[in-house]
Amino acid sequence: MVRAVAALAVLVGLCQATPVPLETPQSLHSDISLQISGGSDVDIQRVPYQAAVELSSEHICGAAIVAPHWVLTSAACVVPRDASLLRVRVGSSVRESGGALLEVTQVVAHDKYDATTLAYNVALLQTRAPATRSPSVQPAVLVASGARPKGGAKLLVSGWGKTSLGEFFKPLQLQSLSVSVLARTLCARAYASEATKVDDTTLCARGEDWKGVCEGDFGGPLVNDMHELVGVASWAKGCGFPRNPAVFVDLAKDDINTWVQTTIKK
Repeated sequence: MVRAVAALAVLVGLCQATPVPLETPQSLHSDISLQISGGSDVDIQRVPYQAAVELSSEHICGAAIVAPHWVLTSAACVVPRDASLLRVRVGSSVRESGGALLEVTQVVAHDKYDATTLAYNVALLQTRAPATRSPSVQPAVLVASGARPKGGAKLLVSGWGKTSLGEFFKPLQLQSLSVSVLARTLCARAYASEATKVDDTTLCARGEDWKGVCEGDFGGPLVNDMHELVGVASWAKGCGFPRNPAVFVDLAKDDINTWVQTTIKK
């Protein structure tokens, strides 16, 4: 999760950037938004739906718990990886430590997923053991089909992604950040020349300048102030660049929403 970045280093990176695939209910923004606006530490009990996807004991992406045996993440994070090599960590604020580590038995990507355009960039991971409910482990409530957040709406993204584009290490402590929804037309204009596309499967949001999602955050949850899961972090150009919002999979889109609900009931 990106915080502030030194101006000169960022301007150099801006010229060279390429897309990188990327609780107990209470009033989300009245309670914690002042603490998270810069990408701040957050306890897992504030975001108990947050999970991590690990490969060979290393964090690779975020995820969201959506049912006892299922987490939702980015397809680009897990396709075409072997399910037996993946693990899902739940119930911990600390990267690669604590909580419960669950074996993955199945990777199910959306059947319309396109690895080039990143359309329908979502996948569900089925775990052998369930994510046992506790104050630190709770499934997210999926947003209703068609209930897409309006432009300007405040949302919350969380994860263990890098705190700057050129940084080697990811933070140990879970981070969260308040972001605002950007009109799809403006977002599409920002990425008009990219192979990855902004379309009706996507939702765009951004934080303040130089604050946003980064490598390691992708696959992670985007929630509204009702704690409903509205998006999955999909990709971005750079990390928090002012003119380049983060792109999320829009979980309110009917054929994505229905796919999630149908798959987790199997």
